[in-house]
Amino acid sequence: MIKKLKKNTTGTDYFVGDIHGCYEQLMEALEKIKFNPDVDRLISVGDLVDRGPDSVKCLNLLKETWFHAVFGNHEDMMIKSFRHEWSTYNYVQNGGKWFFHLPYEEQEQLVLLADAKMTLVIEVETDIGIIGVIHANAPDDWQKYHRLNNDEDFFDDNLVEDTIWGRRRIYGGQDGRVNGIDYVIVGHTPVEDVTVLDNIVYIDTGAVYDGSLTILSVNEVANYASKVV
Repeated sequence: MIKKLKKNTTGTDYFVGDIHGCYEQLMEALEKIKFNPDVDRLISVGDLVDRGPDSVKCLNLLKETWFHAVFGNHEDMMIKSFRHEWSTYNYVQNGGKWFFHLPYEEQEQLVLLADAKMTLVIEVETDIGIIGVIHANAPDDWQKYHRLNNDEDFFDDNLVEDTIWGRRRIYGGQDGRVNGIDYVIVGHTPVEDVTVLDNIVYIDTGAVYDGSLTILSVNEVANYASKVV
């Protein structure tokens, strides 16, 4: 459930918003910031697939050692549709048509890749503290994820679903800091510009909707968060 990344002592860690198949846009953005895959890392808030033109290329980034990603709701739909646990029609309506144009074997390979490489939560050690990465909505207490990760007798369906699908904070139905973590990076809900609520930084700026693809370094996260936290 939790993937922990030790402090990057040789390069820079970056966080990227929802990519949604916009592979070329991502590559252009990485070139612009002079991303070095030998020493830098890119941590994604999920939703690699759907709506954009290159979902397969974006999923295949999971094979790269410098790329890390949490599950988004679109990966959730993709995997569940393949397993007949989600409406095919609903997934197609949400951008998944590309998936059903693939041969069954390729669908299976992509599902297995996502299942193996993506996780619910990523924690990154940095000079400004621990940065947590999830897709959508955070609980009030980050330690709930550690209990989910470490206690075999504890499972909270609502916590998992809210983490991948929820929007209560950004819509005003939940407020306050996320305790037990220094900063939280999320995507899922498109915003016009990077938005900070308490210690949560929203970075989905609608790349697939003719917006921009936001990529923030650790220092940029600190700069944004310092205006509010």
